[in-house]
Amino acid sequence: MQSQAAPRSASGWRALVGLLLLMLVLNIAVRFVQVPISAVEPVSLLLSAVFFAIPIVGLFVASRGKWTLRASATLIGTGIAIQAISIVILRSKLPPATEIIVFSVSQIALLTWCAGLGGALSALIKEKNLILPVAIFLAGLDVFLVTYPYSWVNRVVNNAPQILQSVGYNLPRVSAEPVSTAPVQISATVGPADFFFLFMFFICVHKFNMRERTTLVAMVVTLLAYLVIVLGFGDLSLGPVSLGALPVLLPMGIVLLALNLDQFKLNTEEKVGTWLFTVIAIALAWFGITQAGIAKATRAAPANSVLSPEPQAPQGLPAPAGPSQPQ
Repeated sequence: MQSQAAPRSASGWRALVGLLLLMLVLNIAVRFVQVPISAVEPVSLLLSAVFFAIPIVGLFVASRGKWTLRASATLIGTGIAIQAISIVILRSKLPPATEIIVFSVSQIALLTWCAGLGGALSALIKEKNLILPVAIFLAGLDVFLVTYPYSWVNRVVNNAPQILQSVGYNLPRVSAEPVSTAPVQISATVGPADFFFLFMFFICVHKFNMRERTTLVAMVVTLLAYLVIVLGFGDLSLGPVSLGALPVLLPMGIVLLALNLDQFKLNTEEKVGTWLFTVIAIALAWFGITQAGIAKATRAAPANSVLSPEPQAPQGLPAPAGPSQPQ
């Protein structure tokens, strides 16, 4: 057992370190790219897709390692400390080039603590069948937090997007201006919870010998399609739900369960528990969406309405959160 665990653990660390170094270099390099105004939008869309896909694939490769609670705690502490320091530094007036470097460091620090938290959470899932109710509940909770007008997630997305950008993973835009005059350009923001729950699910896929490659391919394709919807149609709404702020844990859970549903063999008690979590998840999602509809109708009321209109959701992927996690 020890001779097998050591290589697995080492391979996970190597993959994660490789991902972090790659993203650091890419984050710095892309900020110095200057393109003609006519090419800004298509190039930015392509870069956003690349910067979203690479961490997904990188975390999948790293999830093959053996992630202990001790190793995960090290990543959490290190990542949070570096990101917090970076955020404080970024509040100062910095030269554009320095701002780019510090900003890039904060981004890989985010991925560091997200990987650590995902590894720690995966240790709590000791049986394959637990993945089913967990994925279902998180999807419903995610929809609720993103759509419910009075949830702290929704309020941050609508009223203080700068907070989300400070703690989230920001997909880049290119600029038509030289780096000496252009600040860091952001196309969309992915919440931290998307990455640590994704890493948790990937670890479980490997740990319980589920469909690894198929799950990865489907996850990348689905989430990139999600990104295109947000970036391309973010100014539109599907009923009361803005296409510029979508719950990412929903498609993540659907992909995971749809491709591995036959892997779960539930006894009677587990079936009852799973159905209970399903009902709760659906109720949460339904309540959030219906309340969003009511709030939208209120904002559309005449100007003498008691409630003043709230700002529209910014373009970006909000950070779906677990029971005690931001976004």
